[in-house]
Amino acid sequence: MSVSITGISRRRLVFFYDLVWIAVLGIIAWKLLHANNCLLLLTPGKTPPAGMETFCALWIKYKIFFNCMWMGALGGLTISLKGVYDHGNPADPWKDAYNLWHIGRPVSGAIAGMIAGLLFLVFVPEKSFSFVVLYGVAFIFGMQDRAFFDFLSTFAGRFLPKSDQATTTALQVTGVTPPEGKAGAEVRIAGQGIDKNAVVRIGGAKLGALVVAPDGTSASGTVPKLTVPKDTKVDLEVINPGGRSIVLLEGFKYLGD
Repeated sequence: MSVSITGISRRRLVFFYDLVWIAVLGIIAWKLLHANNCLLLLTPGKTPPAGMETFCALWIKYKIFFNCMWMGALGGLTISLKGVYDHGNPADPWKDAYNLWHIGRPVSGAIAGMIAGLLFLVFVPEKSFSFVVLYGVAFIFGMQDRAFFDFLSTFAGRFLPKSDQATTTALQVTGVTPPEGKAGAEVRIAGQGIDKNAVVRIGGAKLGALVVAPDGTSASGTVPKLTVPKDTKVDLEVINPGGRSIVLLEGFKYLGD
């Protein structure tokens, strides 16, 4: 006997998954606070407990990274919970395409926080900024993944030679005409920087008979057949070679077959 898991159930599973992570972060926070006792344990004239000397030495050396990772993971959980709250009604249903995004948010948030701490320590003099500001930046980077990647792209542009892709027009989508349609209907996406080899998806399925304007300002094709109820708003995504992409959340209304 097979048991199906509905979108509502998956949404609740993600919610409880986030709560478990919050509990884990709470335990880690308690450990991090107690780790500050290392400063007392390593003072002259005091003998730290067995095994604590090595731990304390590592903690004192890398505590900024641990704190930044903690704040980044908290930021990732915050935006994941916001998604759970926002996508739970018939007009804005839960989308399974984002399940892995929710599962990975604490980990990717922690990585973003660690990178934020590393870059600040390498390029900003320690006495010229507050650690509270650094931890706030780590939280924001953990929560706003797009802002984090935009920052890395801007940062890398200061040290890496410009490629041909970097000099091309930035990818943008300004509108969809018509904004709704049935499977097989003609649709036109207006914008700029759309590559001739771009992939355009509506509701996760590729647009049929895709034709991109030579100047990259539009792409036309036919609406694919989707396995969603009619009159459902679905995402529209344009992906250029090299991974540059843009998504219009619920940018097209699918009217059925």
